[in-house]
Amino acid sequence: MSKNDQNALIEAIRRNFTTKEDMAVVRGELKADIVGLRGELKADKGELEVKIAEVKSDVLRWLFAFFVTTLLAILGLYFKK
Repeated sequence: MSKNDQNALIEAIRRNFTTKEDMAVVRGELKADIVGLRGELKADKGELEVKIAEVKSDVLRWLFAFFVTTLLAILGLYFKK
């Protein structure tokens, strides 16, 4: 970013936020939004942990079934002789 671009950006910010009070209002709104997002993430985290646990149990069940079936097939071929 060139120096002229930086100066133009700074000037645009100054035009939009002419006073510290305006900046304080925006900062307050941003903080409120961030707090809200954090709350949503914490709520979603619990649901995500439950879903992960369900998937984990499903995967373990399918792995067990696969290996038991494979073992039975191998034993069947061994005792077929």
